[in-house]
Amino acid sequence: MQQAKLRPHFAWLSLDEGDNDLTRFLIYFVTALQTIEGNIGKGLLAALQSPEAINVEVVLITLLNEVSELANDVTLILDDYHTIESLPVDQAVGLA
Repeated sequence: MQQAKLRPHFAWLSLDEGDNDLTRFLIYFVTALQTIEGNIGKGLLAALQSPEAINVEVVLITLLNEVSELANDVTLILDDYHTIESLPVDQAVGLA
């Protein structure tokens, strides 16, 4: 029996000027990935929505580790990224 070929999964994140806020961007980033796999970043959303400061690097490493455990490749399209002017968001995307 031949094994089925795994197909990539796609998620789409439409951005606007309001997404220059790093926390808001990360919440939407995680939520977009959850359209592929509902459990991705579940614990991270609570941390992102808390009033306490977040460690972006830890959030992204945790998220990337969760994505890497998926059986399929994942593609996240960041639509209208040209509206982003925030250095912290750019840096977060660079880490991801």
